[in-house]
Amino acid sequence: MNEETTNLLQRILSIEQDIRDHLDRLGKKRFKWLSPEDPVRIKNLEKIAGHLHSVLNFLESQDDKPCFTEQKTKTLCLILEQMQKPCCISSNDAWEFADMLEIELIRLGDPVNIFMLLKAQQKADITDPHRWEKHFQGRDLDTLIDSYSCGKFDNCQHLLEARRFLEHLRQEQISEYRRDRAKAQLRGIYLGRMALMLALILPLLSYFYIAATWKDNLAYLLLVVLLSGAAGSILSHAFKLGKQPLHTEANDKTREQPLGIRSLISEWKVFIAQLVIGATSALVLFLIFKAGLLQIGGMKELGPEAYALIAFLAGFSEVYFIGILEKVGGNTGSSLR
Repeated sequence: MNEETTNLLQRILSIEQDIRDHLDRLGKKRFKWLSPEDPVRIKNLEKIAGHLHSVLNFLESQDDKPCFTEQKTKTLCLILEQMQKPCCISSNDAWEFADMLEIELIRLGDPVNIFMLLKAQQKADITDPHRWEKHFQGRDLDTLIDSYSCGKFDNCQHLLEARRFLEHLRQEQISEYRRDRAKAQLRGIYLGRMALMLALILPLLSYFYIAATWKDNLAYLLLVVLLSGAAGSILSHAFKLGKQPLHTEANDKTREQPLGIRSLISEWKVFIAQLVIGATSALVLFLIFKAGLLQIGGMKELGPEAYALIAFLAGFSEVYFIGILEKVGGNTGSSLR
């Protein structure tokens, strides 16, 4: 083992120990409930420490055979350089480092480890979106597996090909995880904004509802209607956004369409427009019932609470709004179609 490899092993061992010391300090911290740690970050730091330990094992077992000439450690050194201070590693960076080290394990793994990964691909679940057949031809996998015997591949080229195939599969999976994290963060931001909008609307709605009840003022009643329609639109959008999965399984055709990055980026502008649309729908139904074109339970005059509920439903449900308009169209001898 040359001096460069020895120094690299010492660096890996030092960083692994620093990470484990950091995790140990987190575990011993008092009053954890005052400042809880991100469990995902902790999980990925533990994963990083485990991967570094595996890298140590692979590097120590390497020799100077030709098959190892393609195993570069430059990318590993770059990753180690960014992990000098475990306490400064963010949750997202911890996830990235854990994924990058998995790639390094494929690049540095011995033939036995590579063979085991290939065999795992051979037995992958048919519903796995990242199984071998989704990206490559099955006969390539069979060729690589058949080229392995007695703890080694029959030539260095097959070992190199196996590494590159497995690395590509893992990179595809990592890319999907990145997209899912971005989608989850965007959805969280939008749901937070919706909650803030509701927190602003509800006190105003309550105030104007009380004022409309006491003073019988049409202006206050109109404000109740508009705010109720906007609140219904927000809730409808929040429910829809919350139900949509980040991705769908290959054999699942019944679930909602998955969220897309581009649609989420444009979601906020659509949401602002829907507030106005919800308020407008509420106003239209208010005018319909106020004019007596439709009645509920034979009542000619409705109270503020009834108008508020109708307005909320108008903003919440497009089907409800269109259904009311169709009834009005039928009563007037015309049709919306």
